Amino acid sequence: MKIELGYAQHLGSRQEQQDAGLMLSDEARGDQLLVVADGMGGHAGGSIASAQLAETARRLWTEHQKTPLEPKRLLERIIREGHEAINKAGAEKGLGPRSTCAMLLIRNATAHWAHVGDSRIYRLRGGQVARLTRDHSVVQMLVDLGKVSEEEMGTHPDQNRLTQSLGGDAIPLPDFGNDSIQAHDAFLVCSDGLWEMIPQEEMAAALAAKKLGDDGARHLAERAFDRAKPKSDNITVALLRVGGPPPAGAAGAPDADEAPTIRLPDVARSRAGGGVRWGFAAATVVALGAAAAVVYMPRDSGKRDAETQPSTAKEPPAETPKIPEKPERESRPDRPPPPGQDKQPSPREGAPGMPPPGQQTQPPGQAPPPGQQTQPPGQSPPPGDSPPPGQQAQPPSQTPPGPRTQPPGQAQPPGQPAPQPGGENANQGAAPPSWARSRPSPGSQ
Repeated sequence: MKIELGYAQHLGSRQEQQDAGLMLSDEARGDQLLVVADGMGGHAGGSIASAQLAETARRLWTEHQKTPLEPKRLLERIIREGHEAINKAGAEKGLGPRSTCAMLLIRNATAHWAHVGDSRIYRLRGGQVARLTRDHSVVQMLVDLGKVSEEEMGTHPDQNRLTQSLGGDAIPLPDFGNDSIQAHDAFLVCSDGLWEMIPQEEMAAALAAKKLGDDGARHLAERAFDRAKPKSDNITVALLRVGGPPPAGAAGAPDADEAPTIRLPDVARSRAGGGVRWGFAAATVVALGAAAAVVYMPRDSGKRDAETQPSTAKEPPAETPKIPEKPERESRPDRPPPPGQDKQPSPREGAPGMPPPGQQTQPPGQAPPPGQQTQPPGQSPPPGDSPPPGQQAQPPSQTPPGPRTQPPGQAQPPGQPAPQPGGENANQGAAPPSWARSRPSPGSQ
């Protein structure tokens, strides 16, 4: 049985490589073991965790060559003893390292696999790529609930929140699977730095290339880095194919005259801000808030069902992007009126029939206040003004009732007595005409 292998790693935009990978072979039995571990950057010592898992896998593989273990038993021991080794190494350094893992074991024409976390295993068969693993993550639960699509998983803000990992107090509960191998089956094992950026169509093209090898794996890793930079994660990918490439003309097989490594089409994908879909939704919400005539009151979305599950952060979990609430438009407060003067409403705000600013009617039966001047003699009332019903209009040539008082600070003319309240010159209960204009009192200046 012909076996082709390919492997590549990329540092990405990180300062440290926290992924670890292994490709182990037993030529005597024809067994193959592929291991990918992703140290969790949100916990100190991610590189320590992935290295401990890889070292455990290598040690148990050597024991397996001497005394063969049942495939599932071998994978189970790697996970359990790797978990213990991670905790031991972390305790010695005062750290709490964590790691994911994905492992594929080929033995006797059967594929066996196990995984913890969000590192994945894919298989190409009959021109179609299928994912063999189900992530232990919050976003995977959202997909299961129908709240997030499969295509949105790689760019979702909560993608790095895991529900299981190796290391820590919780004992990992791995998922296992197995299936018989068919001719031309091809497998891809990778960390999330690859599958977040590479769609399954490109995986299929790489796995169906005439030559698999390290070149094909390296091409996938470089493409994932180009799309994710300047914030690319560590990238690890391992490829395995059984029985050579699909025959020419078969579904997913490359043409005979195609290059050994297929040039993968560029598919635009974005991580920033949750991608184009999230940015469009945010712009829509802001636009609706700006057009609203009432104060925007955001509804309480509540906690998502997925958040009730225990989670382990691969990285310091980025907050789900929130649409900023549009602040309520504040009206400019009116300046308070000076002491002794009531605020007069503006023409827009005043009630119907109110005089314009600066004009004040005198209540019936009340004399004008001291220092306030009524209509000057000989001046006719403004056009269109008429006295109230039952009151005789003042002749144009006659001065209005009531005394003419002097403004504050002006001396009284000689020989003229000052008006006394309640005297003959006071207004005796007759309402002044509506056209009378009063000068503001001293307190209103």
